[in-house]
Amino acid sequence: MEMMQVKRDIQDTYERLKNAVGWGVDKRFLISIASYYVTTGRTFNAKRFIEISDEIKAQTKLLSPLRSHIHHSMVAFLDSTDEMPSTAVGLLIAREETLKQAGFKRSMYSYLAALFINSDVIPEEEQANKGKELYDAIRKHHPFLTSHEDIPFAVLLSKQEGDIQERATTMNDYFKDLKGNGFYSSDELQWTSQIMTITNAGYNRKLIENVLNVRDYFKKAGIKVKRPHYMVIGLLGAIGAKDELLQKIVSVYYELEQMKLFKWGYKEMILPIAVQLETKHLIETQTGTTMTVLTSIESILQAQQAAMISTAVIVSASTAANSNGSN
Repeated sequence: MEMMQVKRDIQDTYERLKNAVGWGVDKRFLISIASYYVTTGRTFNAKRFIEISDEIKAQTKLLSPLRSHIHHSMVAFLDSTDEMPSTAVGLLIAREETLKQAGFKRSMYSYLAALFINSDVIPEEEQANKGKELYDAIRKHHPFLTSHEDIPFAVLLSKQEGDIQERATTMNDYFKDLKGNGFYSSDELQWTSQIMTITNAGYNRKLIENVLNVRDYFKKAGIKVKRPHYMVIGLLGAIGAKDELLQKIVSVYYELEQMKLFKWGYKEMILPIAVQLETKHLIETQTGTTMTVLTSIESILQAQQAAMISTAVIVSASTAANSNGSN
């Protein structure tokens, strides 16, 4: 019964979101946003959503990255706070400026990264500077693969404990190990190696074993593992997901697969959403877990949503390029 309600909530939120924003938005973004509302337990309010959207337009110029592909996703993120639209948007813009002052180039990804800036652990300027230092360290290992898409994860991880250079080296080691075990060299694999360091900056061979176990578990369950799935597999490995949790995710996966919403080329989004839903459940039920681990899991949820948006941007841009090329 509970899963039936979740499916209804996702479908209902998707329909109301589509009615609010119109038909011109890529369906991947709408599905991602709808699942985000359901996962975070917030009810979609079209009036507030439009108010935040209008506020972004009021506080930015026409060519601002906040008006690009990620516009509606950013509105949903800002809607997850209870602040007035003008305050929420103003704070986001100010935090993105902090990242720019730290040396990041302005893009849709610097605004995405600004969502992860706050002073709950370290001062905002310090987090921005550490994020830039980590980003530069990552780029030394992978100069051609590292680009704007890595900014959100560098900023998110910059407030975790541990040495920055060691974390970057660990990411590279994880990347090479996973590549040697059947994962494709790609942006998605880079994000995966990054998120695997969220609980510890030091290398841990056990995490590689965990990730391979998760991948093989899903494959045996009949789920086709693709590059958009790499990061959620990595995060499950990072938190040491047991077979019991993986079985629940598989059950949710096949429940969601029955929805018409995911037909016609959107099946790759099902596994990340299933993981989101069960990770949220893990947060709610693990009351005895230390606050540090809980904070990490919540950060993982944020990072997962950022990855879904980044993937949607890449796929959307590729689709548009192919469409233009065929005209």
